[in-house]
Amino acid sequence: MKPFHVDLTPFLNNAGTCTAADRTGGFTPVGSCYPAEHLPAYGSAVVFEDKSFVFPVKTAEGYDNMELEAQEIGVPRAAYHQIDLLGACFNGSYFETFELLLDGQVVHRFQVKLSNFGNNEGWFGEPTVIRCPLIRAKNMDLTNVTASIYGHFETLAEPILFDTIRAGDNPFMHIFAITLRGDF
Repeated sequence: MKPFHVDLTPFLNNAGTCTAADRTGGFTPVGSCYPAEHLPAYGSAVVFEDKSFVFPVKTAEGYDNMELEAQEIGVPRAAYHQIDLLGACFNGSYFETFELLLDGQVVHRFQVKLSNFGNNEGWFGEPTVIRCPLIRAKNMDLTNVTASIYGHFETLAEPILFDTIRAGDNPFMHIFAITLRGDF
């Protein structure tokens, strides 16, 4: 199956990473963020097992992830076998319904389950794809906790033809990357 890396740039709306010199990130409302120096370079490939992703490029506004606001993400019309996501939550572990659409009509729904970024392991059993050795707060690095980005891997029972992904609406859930896989 060939991967298609979805370009999330138009949908990025949260600055979840920051550096020690510039702590203006805000993955959480109080300004906690992922330490950029412990993450893949912006725009670089991330490989986990047999899955590949492209880590987002930081926008001019400083955004580098997508906080869920029911975004409708257009993708090439094709029959896909698998939908892989990288993401995390804050203030808890959550699940949200995503919808696949074809010509504006829902053709499939599935639940995306992601854990709190400060958890030691996935609450729902999802794998940790990236783990940073600390969480960066506005005034200090919290070295007694780690920051994780998890994988949600949705294998479809049969290929589904669609042209749009509609994300759920949950401001506590964040997506860093989406990869679709299919025979196209």
